[in-house]
Amino acid sequence: KIAQISQYAENVYFGKPSGLMDQMASSAGGLVYIDFANADVSYSANTAQNVLASTYKSLTLSGSGARTFLGDTTVSGDINSPAASVNLGANTLNIGGHFNITSGAVNAATATVNYTGADQTVAALTYGALNLSGSGVKTVSANTFKVTGALNTAAGTTLKLAYLTTGNEWSAENSTFNGTVNFSGNGGVSKIIADEYSAITFSGSSA
Repeated sequence: KIAQISQYAENVYFGKPSGLMDQMASSAGGLVYIDFANADVSYSANTAQNVLASTYKSLTLSGSGARTFLGDTTVSGDINSPAASVNLGANTLNIGGHFNITSGAVNAATATVNYTGADQTVAALTYGALNLSGSGVKTVSANTFKVTGALNTAAGTTLKLAYLTTGNEWSAENSTFNGTVNFSGNGGVSKIIADEYSAITFSGSSA
């Protein structure tokens, strides 16, 4: 509680964005070990905040300030992001659950994002690189999906795309598909990238 009061004072009265690590160490009066692996963590200040490079159970990014990832991060559950803006930077993000973006902008253009769980929703973003592993179906429900680098699917996974349009694609040169790619759009025209696939399936009514 003392650490939370100290953080509030620093954020609100002094206008300095901060997390809780320094305040927790000060309130404890010594060396503190913080383990977020089994914690549901929320960054919710209305000022800019840095997201610590760590392992989280779940992660919520809310508030009106920007959220910037400081390093490689693993989230075993869901990421919920109603924040004003999120910048993943040139870091690696491992997601075991869903990446739920309800508002704001998420910049993943230079990041490597790994979806490692079972059935997952893949956020419709521009990724630097995208790796799909684990099991089940990885579903992209919008056509604003692009990977500027490599898109890799592991054996036992299915990438389900609503449809692809020109400008929304991936780098065929570096991509590998050991899983299945399913084009499932209804309406519109789907673009199929010239690549080497393990398996392709079609559903829906798109051309």
